[in-house]
Amino acid sequence: MGQKTVNHTLRIDKEPYDILVQEARIQNLTLSSLINKVLTRYARNDRFVVRNRVMGISPRPVLTTLLDFISEDEMEEAGR
Repeated sequence: MGQKTVNHTLRIDKEPYDILVQEARIQNLTLSSLINKVLTRYARNDRFVVRNRVMGISPRPVLTTLLDFISEDEMEEAGR
């Protein structure tokens, strides 16, 4: 069974709208699907990151590169 959906009308500024339309085309998604993807990510993750001033690190190669600059002992100490 799929997720329940809700119909809701809203106004958005033209600039972000145009960017979202273009990005939806690039990703071969409908505008609705892209907006749902963005809102879902915000609702499940990003709002906590912003609220708690946490920096998300993505993609994985960025984290791997950063970890190459510290020793195993420093990683262990940071994890305590």
